[in-house]
Amino acid sequence: MSDFWNGLAKTIGAAVLFSAALLIIAPLNALLGAFAGWTVSLFWGDEILNTLRAFGVPRDLTMWQLGGALGFVSAFLRTRTTVKTET
Repeated sequence: MSDFWNGLAKTIGAAVLFSAALLIIAPLNALLGAFAGWTVSLFWGDEILNTLRAFGVPRDLTMWQLGGALGFVSAFLRTRTTVKTET
């Protein structure tokens, strides 16, 4: 019975650690995305926003808001690449 409780404790600990990591990573990605959006807007802001407006994006959206939203969403979308080698 001890093995069951140890396994359960490890599973709960992993879930808590994963949740805490998401609570830290998602806002951090949003902040970095907002900064990146602001930086990009210094050079290509009008071109990007005019293109997005042609697709129906509201006019009151700014580049830092777009970057923050994309940064927040990207915190939950991670690609994993695995390579199998034959020996």
